[in-house]
Amino acid sequence: MITPIEERRIRYIKAGYEPLPCIGKRPAPAEWQMMPIDVDTPANWSATYSGATNTGIRTRFAPAVDIDVRDIAVAEQIERTLRAMFPDTRLLVRTGSPPKRLIPFRCEVPFKKIMVNLESPDNVVHKVEVLCDGQQYIADGVHPDTNQPYTWRDDADLLSGARADLPLLEEETARRFIAEASAIMTGAGWIQVDAQGRPKKKSKANGKAKASKPETSTADSIYYRSALKDECAALAAMPPNSGRNDALNRAAFNLFQLVTGGGLDEETVQERLYAAAEACGLVNDDGEASVRATIESGAKAGRAQPRRAPNGGVRAHNQHSGSEALHTWETPDWSILDDRRGELPDFPLDCLGAPVREWVERAARGAGVTPAHVAVPALGIASSLIGMARRVKATSSWIYPMTCWAAIVGESGTGKTPGIDTIKRAMDQVERNNRNKVAELRRQHETKAEAAKAARAQWKKQVEEAVAAGQAGPQMPEAATDPGKFIAPRPYVSNSTIERLGELLQARPQGVVLLMDELAALFMNMSRYSGGEDNQFWLEAWNGGSSIVERMNRSLQIDHLLVGVVGGIQPDKLARSFEHDQDGMYARFLFAWPPKPAYRRLTDETKEFDPDIINIITRLDRLAEFEDGNLVPREIKLPAEAMEEFERLRRWADREQEALDGREREWMAKAQAHALRLSGTLCLLDWAARGGAEPAEIGADYMRASIRLVQVYFWPHARAALRQIGLSERHVNARRALRWIKARRRPEQDISIEGIRVDALGRRFDAEGTIDLLGAMTRSGWVREKKDEDGPRGRGRPARRWEANPLLWSPEIPEIPENPHPAAAIEPNPTPQGISGISGISGKHNDMAAATGAVNGSDDNGRPEFRTNLTGTEHTTLQECKGGDPLEAPTAPLQHAHPSSLQGDRNREAVRARNREALQRFEQQQRQRR
Repeated sequence: MITPIEERRIRYIKAGYEPLPCIGKRPAPAEWQMMPIDVDTPANWSATYSGATNTGIRTRFAPAVDIDVRDIAVAEQIERTLRAMFPDTRLLVRTGSPPKRLIPFRCEVPFKKIMVNLESPDNVVHKVEVLCDGQQYIADGVHPDTNQPYTWRDDADLLSGARADLPLLEEETARRFIAEASAIMTGAGWIQVDAQGRPKKKSKANGKAKASKPETSTADSIYYRSALKDECAALAAMPPNSGRNDALNRAAFNLFQLVTGGGLDEETVQERLYAAAEACGLVNDDGEASVRATIESGAKAGRAQPRRAPNGGVRAHNQHSGSEALHTWETPDWSILDDRRGELPDFPLDCLGAPVREWVERAARGAGVTPAHVAVPALGIASSLIGMARRVKATSSWIYPMTCWAAIVGESGTGKTPGIDTIKRAMDQVERNNRNKVAELRRQHETKAEAAKAARAQWKKQVEEAVAAGQAGPQMPEAATDPGKFIAPRPYVSNSTIERLGELLQARPQGVVLLMDELAALFMNMSRYSGGEDNQFWLEAWNGGSSIVERMNRSLQIDHLLVGVVGGIQPDKLARSFEHDQDGMYARFLFAWPPKPAYRRLTDETKEFDPDIINIITRLDRLAEFEDGNLVPREIKLPAEAMEEFERLRRWADREQEALDGREREWMAKAQAHALRLSGTLCLLDWAARGGAEPAEIGADYMRASIRLVQVYFWPHARAALRQIGLSERHVNARRALRWIKARRRPEQDISIEGIRVDALGRRFDAEGTIDLLGAMTRSGWVREKKDEDGPRGRGRPARRWEANPLLWSPEIPEIPENPHPAAAIEPNPTPQGISGISGISGKHNDMAAATGAVNGSDDNGRPEFRTNLTGTEHTTLQECKGGDPLEAPTAPLQHAHPSSLQGDRNREAVRARNREALQRFEQQQRQRR
């Protein structure tokens, strides 16, 4: 019997297209680019790729323009440009994830894909492609990210006509369109990047290498790019006779102030201003020479008045007042070196229902750990037991499985394993209780296997008899299909291969849990043997979509690839575990870094196999429902009040992302999904503990509790963990270089390019990349280039040398408390000092640097001693150990010493003055020694 999907694919073939069976966006056949396709092929796909329910179109002779742009205004402008190239022609438009869209064409001579990538000031990479020879796109099915069907505008899809009816697109036209699309995005202030999202390098001009784009602090980077975008966008939108030339001059003045201040690249600014002048028609009216002269006039004036981003970063955008650099020689950026836990909030137990809370407290006392050591793994395991059996639904586009990933950060011996074991023992007991059920499943499987064996033997005999009689043999009956080996359903495993997890997911389709004492081994080996394929498996394993696991010449069709990950990880292994991680694996984790448990006498108030938690696990494990052997996921909706709470969180997260960059921004992008999954987990966990009818909705109280967990607990802990990993790759490399300098150099020793490139970074960069990094370290206040007369004399060009800030050898780094803020403060005050991305990166770190103490003499090795202290935070410094008086600390607590406050300015200036005097004394001592 022909299925609807098979029938539609046959219609595509008859209409001149080449359809493909796809799982999500990926074609299922390995040789999909070259395999022959005819009207008989779809019947084979139905049997071979039963899970490939999406249909793709091979684009060799059916190219398509893919406008993968997330800014709706820019996407619309690009579509209008394309339509202008095909006047009076009907264009079909397919949408999967608005505002992105795809427009199909036809061609007679295939050509390779043509594309352009640009990055907007909010760090989103947009691309516009013309897909042709070697590509495909999805025409029918469900979008893997939105979980909604692909749609065609005005219900006019590919089968509204034939391939021959589509407009003809030639390579020359395609290239012209890509050039115009690039100009549109460039005119909006976007930066052209390569396929990996890295800024494209410019060729040398006039014998001089292009100066690389300066690297600045996270908040400042957003300010500079926003300024560039807004100036260019305003100019590009100006009509004729509206003062365009004067506006261009002013824009050049404003932007070249920032260029000279070190925040923007000169060539980039010139290109963007010229593109904006083209967009508004000024180049066409006045000519290229006139426009170039106007830009240079404004640039010359701007260079004479350099400025940096004002305190407050992006929030001070458009307040074009001068401002000093955030980081100086007296106040370097301590956040680069800070990899400590810091002050973090305790787990808010009142977010749990009373029965669960009582068990957590009881289990924590029995194991001698903090409540967080028990509660966080319990949330991860409980959510993974539910998995795909119940999905939380905010809207039809926001549907998620319950599974959460949880990582307990801590040194060895700080309670990670005992906390996990409190629920792991209960999981083991539930498995033992299910032995009879598993034995019955095994017997049923073996009976089915023997019946299939007998049916296959009978079928073979019938085929032999038919062949002997000169007739066609009968098709193999479904009953003769080998069911394969028996796989016992297991709720969790502690160590497993990709192939084994695939098998377990066939036996337990609602999902399984990978429960490990140490997660570092999983991530450090992830790309070692698979060339990166394991990374893709684990990224998909958080979402629960269908997938095919292909390993060791075998293919496993997984309807729901969903694996929970729960375990511990040591702080010093975080960076190595996620080194070079560009796909945001860390953003999927709920990090918890509880303190080392204080000593307390162990108790026997909880049993080895606590019946309360065993009953909870059993009820959650039995939620899965099946029909004809297939899992039937059920959805739990959010009522109106809970939905309103969720929207408040979304508004907060959206604002926070604007103020963040790098890994922190990626984690915040997942905060909404974390909150949804946690809300469903808290709801069903409470139901499993209390009993009664299963809830049909997730109440507002559970949503508020999950939001509080994300904002008050998991977000501050994630930031502490991400500091260990490095807020960005630049952050990681600068930290590695500074640690090498501190360990291998004395304050008076020079630093060379080769020393950093070879010894500190292991040849990770070339010389140019190393100079760029040293430039970033200079702007952060940690190194500065020595003048030529200070360097060694000799023949030829003198070697470039840098000196390190003596504050690097300070025995302490100023403490950064991660202050939680209450969920009630989402609105109307959504960004208090302790939690905002801006205050957390620029303001807070600036104050942190300002809290650095002065030099108090020198140690036995002749190195300077530095003292630090913060109000409200006790530290023991070397000077205090020797009986010295403690250095005066800032008079206001750190979290209240906002950079814009008068008191904060006075505190910061006082500390700078002390540091300046100390550095002068140190430099004088070095000169006397020389």
